[in-house]
Amino acid sequence: MLDQLPDVIDSAGNVRDAWDRFKKKGDESPKPDELPPPADDEPEVPPPADDEEPPAAA
Repeated sequence: MLDQLPDVIDSAGNVRDAWDRFKKKGDESPKPDELPPPADDEPEVPPPADDEEPPAAA
């Protein structure tokens, strides 16, 4: 069992390094050129007119 201990320690270090890389990748904010383009299928909502009253509750 003691013969396997160095391999276990190496594996634990690899897991820690992979976790650090994962966390570091998640902390980076996407650059503007990496952002997806806006969807064209979303309808534009017109801004509310100031002179209109909201609909009355039924």
